Amino acid sequence: DWHTVAVDQRAGAMSAVTHLIERGHRCIAHLAGPLDWYDARERQGGWRDALALAGLPVPPPVAGDWTSDCGYAVGLDLDRAFATAEPVTAVFAANDQMALGLIHGLADRGTRVPEDISVVGFDDLPDARHFLPPLTTVRQDFAALGELTLRQIVAAIDGEENTHHDLIEPALVVRSSTAAR
Repeated sequence: DWHTVAVDQRAGAMSAVTHLIERGHRCIAHLAGPLDWYDARERQGGWRDALALAGLPVPPPVAGDWTSDCGYAVGLDLDRAFATAEPVTAVFAANDQMALGLIHGLADRGTRVPEDISVVGFDDLPDARHFLPPLTTVRQDFAALGELTLRQIVAAIDGEENTHHDLIEPALVVRSSTAAR
């Protein structure tokens, strides 16, 4: 029997993209993490699911590498990075580091966040609230993850044989990097 504990990456991504859809965005691009990472694949799946549920087009995502340098390069050349029929009005970045670089690259090309384009990240890094603008992001509750993991370990040591697969629901933290379209 296997016991697993994880943050629900897909649900977190869906909440981020749903937030953008509720603000009127219809062309929402995704700066994905490396797809050999489980979390990146789940976040991309959540982005895709939210768009599909809303009946919106699913533009080809751009594969990133988790770094702010990658986000910066995409931000500088947004139109070529995301070849979409309609202009991109929002980007869901698979982590806060790429979102930080993206915002910097957009600023260097004269694109304002959130006035011209909204950006959402994932992780809620301690510095995310100090980005300019402060970043809307998905917070992972690592304390709850640790507590649940410890409880499962103790239960297994005590001989409990029931298999547990628990998911921790992440929380959307809305800040100034997103706006109504």
